[in-house]
Amino acid sequence: MDESMQFVSDVYFENNGEIDLLTGAMAPERFNQILARDLQLADRNLTQLSIIKAKMNIEMLLGDKFSNNKPQLNYEEVVSDLEAELVRVAFLLKNVFRQSDCICRVHQIGFWIFLVDSGEFQLNQLILRAKQALPPYLDLEISYREKNENQIDWYARVDSLHS
Repeated sequence: MDESMQFVSDVYFENNGEIDLLTGAMAPERFNQILARDLQLADRNLTQLSIIKAKMNIEMLLGDKFSNNKPQLNYEEVVSDLEAELVRVAFLLKNVFRQSDCICRVHQIGFWIFLVDSGEFQLNQLILRAKQALPPYLDLEISYREKNENQIDWYARVDSLHS
């Protein structure tokens, strides 16, 4: 296993069905419920839906800590630093996006942000502003829902971002 992925696998990732217990972001179960409801509404109202995937680039965040000439890393300290950074990123995301946008922690080091009825131009402007306000190690990608696309197929496309 890649050393950086070893750290990621130990990052705290628990929720109570409503919120992520580390960051306070929405839990995947709640996110799925909201998205399923909005998919039905979007099909009736011809509303544009999109998901922004925000994933921490661990190599960029941790820099050269993995080079061979460095002293032994304190494993627990690195995991703790990653967790603290996740909390900070969640707070920053909440400041960048609208209160009505659903921010969900879907992975040890990643979030999805669900947006309703934002046109492509507005989303591109939002992404530009977000990239200025968010740390450079946070990779952002947009996935627009295709007309009448089901939830599972859309999730598969979102998952394939940053792969």
